[in-house]
Amino acid sequence: SEEWKTISKSEREKLGVTVRDDGEFWMDFEDFSTYFTDLVVCRQINTSFFSFHKTWAEATRFSEWIFVFNVPSDDSALLSLQQEDRRLHRKEGSGQNLAIGFEIFRVEQNREYRMHAFQQKVTGSTYINSRSVFLRAELKQGRYVVVPSTFEPAQSGKFLLRLFTEKAPKLRELTLDQPKPSFWSCCLGYPNRVTSVHVHSAAGLQLPESSTRK
Repeated sequence: SEEWKTISKSEREKLGVTVRDDGEFWMDFEDFSTYFTDLVVCRQINTSFFSFHKTWAEATRFSEWIFVFNVPSDDSALLSLQQEDRRLHRKEGSGQNLAIGFEIFRVEQNREYRMHAFQQKVTGSTYINSRSVFLRAELKQGRYVVVPSTFEPAQSGKFLLRLFTEKAPKLRELTLDQPKPSFWSCCLGYPNRVTSVHVHSAAGLQLPESSTRK
């Protein structure tokens, strides 16, 4: 813009204005409001080990299924789900983004297998046909499962899931549907029915002094 020529080089440097062809540009806010309808805000997450500011522990997974992670103490969790760039498939007629999102469930502390029934849902993102979906959630101490998925059934696609917490969340994929058969399974058989018990409240229990009341 010709108007920038009226501003000195030192003032432009203070504003962080560069003249490189790097895709960054400035425009009047009224023009922006007139010609644009959507705004995507990108947040840079500080994961540096050498920083005086708040940092986050990052865990990433490329996959197509269910993930479990721990929250050592009440904390904020930042989750980002990003699908692959589907513009590469335009020639095949499938270049549009899939409607993606995820659900977060609180599960037992000892859960090691995939979920076959709905657990306590804590929160979830909106499902939108965007390249990425982001959510910030305030979570209590415990173990959680995040289930990324498409909105429509029978759709598949690769994605990147990123999780940021203050302490390492030990994010990993749940790959097993059930415990592996053992040597004793040959003699005793393998159980074909499992009973799940959920305790919602209790009264009159004596807890050790070192225990924390939940």
